[in-house]
Amino acid sequence: MPKKFFDIIPPNQGKVVKNNLDFSNTEIRKKPVIIKKKRHFFRNILISIVLFFVIGPIILYFLSGVEISIWPKKETMTFSETITIDLNTTDVDLNGAIIPAQEVSNEKIGSGDFSSSGKSVKESKATGFITIYNNYSTSSRTLVASRFVSADGKLFWSLDKVTLPGQHYESGKLVPGEKQVKVSASEAGPDYNIEATTFALPALAGTALYTTIYAKSFEPMSGGYRGEIGKIIQSDINNAENIIIEKLKTEGKDLLKKSLSSDIILLDETIIQKVIESKSSHSVGTEVDSFTFEAKVGSSGLAFKKSDIEEFVKTKINSKIDEGFKICEGSLEINYILKEVNLKTGKMMIDLDIKIVVYKDINLINLEKAILGKSIKETNVFLNNLIGIDKIELDNGSFLRRSIPEDADKVKVQLMLDY
Repeated sequence: MPKKFFDIIPPNQGKVVKNNLDFSNTEIRKKPVIIKKKRHFFRNILISIVLFFVIGPIILYFLSGVEISIWPKKETMTFSETITIDLNTTDVDLNGAIIPAQEVSNEKIGSGDFSSSGKSVKESKATGFITIYNNYSTSSRTLVASRFVSADGKLFWSLDKVTLPGQHYESGKLVPGEKQVKVSASEAGPDYNIEATTFALPALAGTALYTTIYAKSFEPMSGGYRGEIGKIIQSDINNAENIIIEKLKTEGKDLLKKSLSSDIILLDETIIQKVIESKSSHSVGTEVDSFTFEAKVGSSGLAFKKSDIEEFVKTKINSKIDEGFKICEGSLEINYILKEVNLKTGKMMIDLDIKIVVYKDINLINLEKAILGKSIKETNVFLNNLIGIDKIELDNGSFLRRSIPEDADKVKVQLMLDY
């Protein structure tokens, strides 16, 4: 039988058929595969520790350098020099040991209140004004210094002769004549400081004038006193003068020093102070409880520059120290002792007690070249045997290092000049 050919694939072709069942559209599910990760935490920590202690020092060895600190041997020098400070020169003369001086001055004014230590018994009489009335006649009357008795029996006297006007008319009405006079108590003391009151004239008692000529006060009497009061004595003035002047001298001296720059030196022994004026508000014997004392004090002195002295001293030091020695900066100490001063001529002589620390100079560049590539042990021996070295400290940067690097950039040598 002849074979058949199909140009079109039959419907069942391309499908998997098993036992007449169609599996072409069936979903096939697979079980997930779980892979368990192994933990290596402790192993990683151990590796890190090993790397730190093995590789770390090696890295440090190549990166770090060597640091060497050297303390040179030091010597303390002391010597004395005499120098002249002259107000009449403007230039420093190092060979002649003369430096310029400058004059400084100021004035201080001050005062103070002081108590009187003396005592005096003081008595005073009360005084005041009264108005005398003439209601007796139109004729004027003359009263000589007269007595007046107050309503409470206190006796006062008029101080002057009085012409008392007579009665007169005012607006058609007859009014008494009147005159105001000053009166003083017959005795001292505060009992006569009486209030305003009426007064009678005892001399007119028993006459018709007694009731028609009288007086009145309109203000209290005052000034009556009896007791102790302060009194200035000579020692009060002397004490006040001493206190004020000493205070002004101290202030003047302090002001002189504070007004100067740190480069200016002013010795206390060169300061001259004088009292320009002094006065008291009250004289000796004045009866007052207190008084004021005032004074003016001038202060002046010869000063000089510290830098001029140091320039002179350093010149002397350089001539005294051996070759190859250097001065430790900041070690210079100078004590000034005034030998002689004449403020009139503007000159003074000063002894200088000088103290300085010096050290043997060390050429650090040559020293550094000499130790490059040497072992640490050789370097220690070499440095300790050098003349002029007191102590060394070598920091090799790593315990693995056994020698000084050959690279100069990794070697630091420093001189320690603390003293």
